[in-house]
Amino acid sequence: MSADAVTLYAALLRGEITGDAALKTAHRMLELVMDSIPQAIFWKDIDRNYLGCNKVFADLAELEPGELIGKNDLDMPWADHEAVHFRDWDQIVIESGKPQFGISERIHLRDGTVLRMETNKVPLLDFDGVVVGILGTAEDVSDRVRDEEELRQNVEELDERVHLRTAELSRANHILRREVDERVRLQAEERQQRSYAEAMRETAAAISRSLDLDDVLDETLVGVERLMSHDLGAAILLDDENNPVLAHYRAQFGYGTSEIDLTLIAELEKSDETFLVVDIQSAELELAKCRGLCPEAGSVIVAPMTVGHQLIGYIVAESATRGFFSDIHAGRLQTVADQAAAAISNARLYSRAAELAAVDERQRLAHDLHDSVSQTLWTASLLSGSFSRGDIPDDDVRKKMQSIEVLTKGALAEMRALLLELRPAALEEASLEDLMHQLVAAFESHIALKVNVGVSPIDSISIEAKLALYRIAQEALNNVARHANATEVSLVLAVRSRGVELTVSDDGCGYQADKVSSDHMGLAIMAERADKVGGTLELETSPGGGSTVRIRVPLGSAW
Repeated sequence: MSADAVTLYAALLRGEITGDAALKTAHRMLELVMDSIPQAIFWKDIDRNYLGCNKVFADLAELEPGELIGKNDLDMPWADHEAVHFRDWDQIVIESGKPQFGISERIHLRDGTVLRMETNKVPLLDFDGVVVGILGTAEDVSDRVRDEEELRQNVEELDERVHLRTAELSRANHILRREVDERVRLQAEERQQRSYAEAMRETAAAISRSLDLDDVLDETLVGVERLMSHDLGAAILLDDENNPVLAHYRAQFGYGTSEIDLTLIAELEKSDETFLVVDIQSAELELAKCRGLCPEAGSVIVAPMTVGHQLIGYIVAESATRGFFSDIHAGRLQTVADQAAAAISNARLYSRAAELAAVDERQRLAHDLHDSVSQTLWTASLLSGSFSRGDIPDDDVRKKMQSIEVLTKGALAEMRALLLELRPAALEEASLEDLMHQLVAAFESHIALKVNVGVSPIDSISIEAKLALYRIAQEALNNVARHANATEVSLVLAVRSRGVELTVSDDGCGYQADKVSSDHMGLAIMAERADKVGGTLELETSPGGGSTVRIRVPLGSAW
């Protein structure tokens, strides 16, 4: 039959068949071609009713091709499942006039079989280009989808196996790495212990090598650097009133040493326990015991230094990193503190012994000078005075005797000032009025200046304020002698409403204050002395207008 249809179609093409025979031959050839295509083919009118199909589609619909004409998807075996879906896609093609390819669909057959289909639908156009229906092809891709699903499952299973194997290898690698790390840790600990022991031996030897306190403190902080990393190390010693005082510090580059709080650890408890402030920003209780020397401190560790049962100071280590220090650091710092305590105590005793020896020597010199040179000068002054006022006919001799009298009085004044310096106790015992007069007398003895003195009696002034005013006046007069080029000096000491006021002024060359550094002419020294007793220092000067130094000490500080 097929061969006959092909032969007849060839005759039709050659024009050997015409009329009904030609139409029948063409229809038969179309059926032959349609039935030979492996895909299911169908076509519908604009109302989505079937107009025809090939044998493959008819078998899916379980109908003969002729029985399909006029039916729609609601009449097919898949009516309960996919009919609406199929008709929706038909409507999209009809309304848009555009083909739709690769539509993934399912077809449920009457025996319950479900086929996976890949459908293509294109619009059918008349000679005027108007959509009059749709032509569709559908291919059973169930085997391909099943193969793809199996492949996906196989890939997932393989991925799971690879994942499990990778996890097993990771666990084995972790165990091996942990064993290696433990071995490395043990070796590192052994090296660290040897290094620690060697560092401790070096530190102990260095600390005990010198009796100079500064050397001992420096070697102590160097020892701390050997034993642990930190940004700032400081040695804090307690003074005679048990107040903490910064004695020495060493800081790493970049750490804010310029912002060290010289009030230091004002809240530091007088305790013999090591303070470990792991996180200084959050540890409020520990912060009440110890605050850092610098604002950058993130963690602080403090170890006390004790000799016997007496607390003498602390060793402090700081880090800018929060939570940096541990109990190991605390133990090491305490070991250094214990070694340093004895060395510091020995250095202090040695220094005090040297100071006492120096004081004894000064006392001996003072006694010797007082008993010999001072007496000689006093005697020379009396003799020269009596001779200059006696009946000496020679004017030249009289003037020379008067000069000798002036020189011996000046030398005697300088000797009295020197004796005061050699015997600090004498400074404390003398009145402020006498001290000022002796200071002026010594000044006049070697400087040819007119000194106007106005010193009021001041009783019950504190020793600290008295010594501060005496030293400031001494420094001010020395400045006049060295720098002022003056002809007249005035020194006034009086009690004002706000306290004791000392004024030293001269008619010298003066200077431009804003172009002179703060430490020029001892200004910083005088300001520091005034500040220590709660006072203030004022300077008035201008080029060619002389200079005035004024110190005010409040009543509460002076008495």
